[in-house]
Amino acid sequence: MFDRLRAWGIGTRVPLRLVAVNYLAKWLTGRSKGCRYPVHFSSTVVFGHKLKLLGSGRGTVASLALSGGCYVQAGHGIEIGEGTIWAPNVVMVSANHDMSKPDKAWTDTPTPITIGRDCWIGAGAIVLPGVTLGDRTVVGAGAVVTKSFPADSVLVGNPARAIQ
Repeated sequence: MFDRLRAWGIGTRVPLRLVAVNYLAKWLTGRSKGCRYPVHFSSTVVFGHKLKLLGSGRGTVASLALSGGCYVQAGHGIEIGEGTIWAPNVVMVSANHDMSKPDKAWTDTPTPITIGRDCWIGAGAIVLPGVTLGDRTVVGAGAVVTKSFPADSVLVGNPARAIQ
């Protein structure tokens, strides 16, 4: 039961009042339908049931609830390690459209995003399908991550490149 309460921000660093306001705004606007985590009212989570925040949610749940303007599309799955935090306006997209299909539906090949423990994703960063980031990776503000990087990387630029 405590895990369920923690998933909604109770027992983390998310104020209960903020959880209530975000939940009400989310319910009124229809945003983030199906997401089991508290989401900032100005953020959107698509296919929230495929978003997995691992561990106790230390910091990670708070980032989802406090960082506004984020867009998280977990169509093919997103897994985020414990202690990973992100800033406002972060975009994570795990499914691409197949332009060869007449209806431009998503590709049939699963391309999940996996982000390790204790990572930091800066404001306005974009993480694209199939990316795996190792533990303690830092993604600089505005970086566009198109490929995977090992643990302890510091990423900047478009496309993102490691500087450390």
